[in-house]
Amino acid sequence: MKFKLNIFHVISNILLYFHLYLQRQRVILIITILFGAIRDEESAVKAAGLRALGMLVTLPSLEHDTGFLMDLADTVCSAFEDKNLGVRVKSAWALANLCDCLSRQKFVFFRFPSFIIFFARDMSSLFI
Repeated sequence: MKFKLNIFHVISNILLYFHLYLQRQRVILIITILFGAIRDEESAVKAAGLRALGMLVTLPSLEHDTGFLMDLADTVCSAFEDKNLGVRVKSAWALANLCDCLSRQKFVFFRFPSFIIFFARDMSSLFI
């Protein structure tokens, strides 16, 4: 357990500095491992995985990755039901970082011409 915990702390700190130098496939592998850590039996490992994912959402290269953001939202919300307080705290912290990421993206939304926004809204009603 101690080994896993230390690995996730190292991953979260290293990725903040070296994510630009890693190939996309390696970043996806690391993210997949971190999502798997959330399902570990040990609460400390879950909390470390949530901490690492909460730090990754602040990276500019991942803030537009819709799949990652949706998976993170789902995982964070399910972690709120954990019996351990530390896991719930890290989950709330990761959710706060996710909300910060999404609030930064709203400014990009307002840069689109209004006719594109109305067209997209009208087209989305076809699928509901």
